[in-house]
Amino acid sequence: MPVEIGELVSSIQVMDGDSVLTPQTMDKIKQLMLKVIEEHENHQKRVRAEQRVSGGVSQELMEDLD
Repeated sequence: MPVEIGELVSSIQVMDGDSVLTPQTMDKIKQLMLKVIEEHENHQKRVRAEQRVSGGVSQELMEDLD
């Protein structure tokens, strides 16, 4: 079913693309990214620890003290 619009009124708001990223928004993004990176590094450490062949618990405890 065809629809005919006789007149259309619209409002357009123009914004500077850089103004959307306020310093507060950038800080939130930075904090989130640092958290993601830290979680990734911790995961990688756990994976390496699980894959490592060691001489037992006593050797691992000595390595942790170094």
